[in-house]
Amino acid sequence: MSKKSSKNPLFIQRTLDLAYQSRGQNSPNPMVGAVITVNDIIIGEGFHQKFGSHHAEINAINSVKNPELLKDATIYVSLEPCFHVGKTPPCVQAIMANQFKAINISVKDINPLTSGKSIKILRDHNHQVQDHILEEKGKELIRPFSINMRLQRPFILLKYAVSQDGFIGKKNEQIWLSNPFSKRLTHLWRSKFDAILVGGHTVRTDNPRLSTRYFNPIDPLRVVLTKSGNLPIDAHIFDKDNPPLIATTNHKLIIPESNADILKLDPSINYLSDLMKHLLAQKNIGTIIVEGGAETLQSFIDVDLWDEARVIKTPKLLGNGIPMPKLKNALLHEKYTLDTDEILVYRNRAH
Repeated sequence: MSKKSSKNPLFIQRTLDLAYQSRGQNSPNPMVGAVITVNDIIIGEGFHQKFGSHHAEINAINSVKNPELLKDATIYVSLEPCFHVGKTPPCVQAIMANQFKAINISVKDINPLTSGKSIKILRDHNHQVQDHILEEKGKELIRPFSINMRLQRPFILLKYAVSQDGFIGKKNEQIWLSNPFSKRLTHLWRSKFDAILVGGHTVRTDNPRLSTRYFNPIDPLRVVLTKSGNLPIDAHIFDKDNPPLIATTNHKLIIPESNADILKLDPSINYLSDLMKHLLAQKNIGTIIVEGGAETLQSFIDVDLWDEARVIKTPKLLGNGIPMPKLKNALLHEKYTLDTDEILVYRNRAH
């Protein structure tokens, strides 16, 4: 096999495509895909499907019908194989045991338990290793995981709809701004995230279900941030099938006849940061959508706790109402139209 064919970027692209299938299912682990080829023909492939289950490399190896071919095979992986023992054994051991002819990698793992160690041990044992293949695409794939590792908190997405004249609603009124297509798109976004957060005022005013009913039967964790703890006991967020996490600075809060999990925060410190760290460390929440209301969104912005914002700009006019949040360090990354709505995607240039 020539060197050129052994590092074919098309197969790395395939690993990325496979990996994206697990979005929203394997946090706080990264999305990873793997492809095995012989003479540039795919004989096996796989991706990390769920936290605690086999990693992509193992699923790809197990998918090969004739294991005798592995010693002449090349394995492509979107992320450096793991070096450490976690929920599963190190994937680098399986790669070495199967004597792959070549190992091609998109990006080095940012996790300090692995970072560069697997690549080194493979080269030390005379395996042919190529890395940095479609590296920017590989980094984009693990962007949420990189935030988890570097900042020790979930990847935070802000999402809100805004009227043509810059308002997100009216005080104490339930107003729908986005069109039906954007509403369905919102459910798709939710289905790819581990948790959804809203403020107590949103629960009292809109009584949202915070579900993914159009795309996924398993809803993300629902988080309510409330200072007072004043929440209607018949609100949809108290549905028995998906108990919410109530994060509050009211240390006397008791919610009778509810199976909600109550997290009491210290109001004297940056409790939003503490909440985010708790979600990652204790709940395995690697990604979260903050959906409102305005005060809650702005509170995250003001302490630089956001990585991406998806703003649905609608043609409706409100004349007056609640002003839209003021993003800081925002860089427009993408925009597209969905019928009458325009979707604007911003990224935090500081992260």
